[in-house]
Amino acid sequence: MRYAIFSSRQDFPPGIIQMGCSSDPSVTSYGPMVRLEYIIHYVMAGKGSFNGSPVNAGEGFLIYPGQNAVYTADAEDPWEFLWVIAVRDEMLPFMRECGADELTQIFAYDFVDEVKSISEYIRTHSGKMASAMELLELLARLMKNHEKLSLRNAEERNLAKIAKDYLDAGFARQITIEGLTSMLGVSQPYLYRIFKDAYGMAPRQYLTAVRIREAKQLLLSTDMRISDVGYAVGCEDVLIFSKFFTRQTGISPSAYRSRRGQGDDK
Repeated sequence: MRYAIFSSRQDFPPGIIQMGCSSDPSVTSYGPMVRLEYIIHYVMAGKGSFNGSPVNAGEGFLIYPGQNAVYTADAEDPWEFLWVIAVRDEMLPFMRECGADELTQIFAYDFVDEVKSISEYIRTHSGKMASAMELLELLARLMKNHEKLSLRNAEERNLAKIAKDYLDAGFARQITIEGLTSMLGVSQPYLYRIFKDAYGMAPRQYLTAVRIREAKQLLLSTDMRISDVGYAVGCEDVLIFSKFFTRQTGISPSAYRSRRGQGDDK
């Protein structure tokens, strides 16, 4: 079944003409067909696909005027979603606030309960001709949560950058990931997640990569003793450094140094 409320003033920016929700696959599957409106979809439960890309609960997708769109509910676990349809270009800033991927136009969100609350309001008032202001207030509730999510994501990126700068600056000392999390006041799983999201690897892997890169450079470009190279990358014991370097590169520090002049710095 389809539930929806409609606008009595389509000329009022951003031109919302309808907000609705449904879990009925006959309603939540569409196309391929060119849409003429701006549409935001929020998947609350189940899953489906949008233009060939999977979309799960806690995700959504955008459709712009003139875009050919096809979306299909999953046969075994059909999705339930809420939609917002608008016809004026003033809807563009709200679409951008969703932070969708430029290629797929799919976005993630973490306020499913709020979307469900709005959906319940729509079910209760389905068929109603609402004022433009009422629909705008419902949209504002969604956008407020997007703004909070954007701020949180920015904070996480900043924290990951601080962690990276700390590792870049401190690799020559005997720093540890435990010490880093203590300094930042966060848990190791949290730091792992935000750092990997930002840089594609765990903090410990990054620290190892920095130390190995610097050790290779020193071995090839200087005559420093192996023990001094180890000390320069945070390993005070030459045996520990040798084992560490060999384990990471498959070759001992002295054997790696013998490559000097061969044009091979791998």
